[in-house]
Amino acid sequence: MNRSYQAYDVVVVGAGGAGVTAAVAAAQAGAHVALISKDPVGYGDTRISDGIMARPGLVAGDGPEAFLADLLAGGGHINQPDLAQTMAEECAEATPIAEDFGVLFSRNEQGQLGPPAVWHTGGHTYRRSLACLPAAGLAFGQALRGALARAGVDVYEETLAFKLVAADNRIQAVAAVRWPGGEPIVLRAGAVVLATGGAGWLYYPHTDCLRGATGDGMALAYAAGAELVDMEMVQFIPFAIVHPPSYCGILIGEPAVAGPHGVLLDGQGRLLLENVRRQTRAAVTRVMAEAIAAGRVTERGALLLDMSGNLKSEDGRKHLDYLKRRGRLEVVRRAYGGKAARGEEPWEVLPSAHYFMGGLRVDPWGATNLPGLYAAGQVAGGVHGANRLGSVSLAEIFVFGRRAGLAAARFALGHPPALPEDEAV
Repeated sequence: MNRSYQAYDVVVVGAGGAGVTAAVAAAQAGAHVALISKDPVGYGDTRISDGIMARPGLVAGDGPEAFLADLLAGGGHINQPDLAQTMAEECAEATPIAEDFGVLFSRNEQGQLGPPAVWHTGGHTYRRSLACLPAAGLAFGQALRGALARAGVDVYEETLAFKLVAADNRIQAVAAVRWPGGEPIVLRAGAVVLATGGAGWLYYPHTDCLRGATGDGMALAYAAGAELVDMEMVQFIPFAIVHPPSYCGILIGEPAVAGPHGVLLDGQGRLLLENVRRQTRAAVTRVMAEAIAAGRVTERGALLLDMSGNLKSEDGRKHLDYLKRRGRLEVVRRAYGGKAARGEEPWEVLPSAHYFMGGLRVDPWGATNLPGLYAAGQVAGGVHGANRLGSVSLAEIFVFGRRAGLAAARFALGHPPALPEDEAV
């Protein structure tokens, strides 16, 4: 058969963490799987992530119930309850999936996942965020490519999906074009999984997302008749570079980067917010937005993150040293100089579009209202409500990527692609 009109059980669109996990899970369930992506496998926002993944239950008192309470509180209690419940109950399973792919997380002296090798990020009641070593998102990218290769999935990189094809009241094919030569292809499928990420690039240059985050999956699904949810809920991470222009929007960090003694100042150096590191991204961004609207900004329209208080205490100095060892201060040094990187001068900061909480309406197995169409990762909405807590998205892509892949395989093996080749063409 011509490769341009190939038939599969499952076709996955998107090659970040959720897409690769879905493809691997579907293949392990016995499905013949193809994955297409406009970017290389393992790229997208997964590759530039900070490599921090939530895992409840690592400290006394924590567990799924406590994690669920934090998810709902952080999301303003508009989360889809069954999705939030699933995330809380299965979050701990994400770490072994990632490590099976080849990602390694920092451990304590006993070689275990737990204190002190676990972070306390904003909005979480307990310390439950693990750091990937040694290369954060780059390590995830490489691990994803290896996992996909071992699973025997057919891969179509540099391939842009532009239409979902429906027949007999279900999605049965993906129409796409190969970037290099402009060759159109149609991949017929028993089921399709969308895992194309968010749409942060709509806010360029004030976004820390890669340029591929243009809402492709949301647009594809909506055009085919899928339901969307919470599309107005966009998360801005509060601290991003302001200048020079080529660095604008690049991530400095979420509230936790402020450390125990970092404070947020307005453009004239007046205090806006203390105890920054214990706040959610949404809470800090709201304070910043109000100050910006009131004109309390620097000449460049920014605010100031003052890290100097951390230099005055042992725990603050340890925090700055940790940021340095993790490479988190290098972008500050390049943009603002050595004094800023050492915490001796404030950093000019603005919020940067980071994550879409909205997306396709799905059930806990990633199924949309269109038979044969599934979604996982940032393209799907409802898990996080009005705001995502830090370090949860990397766990989410493994939890719901696996679920969507398994569900798509089950559906496809009972509903083989029935769209004739000539009709698909």
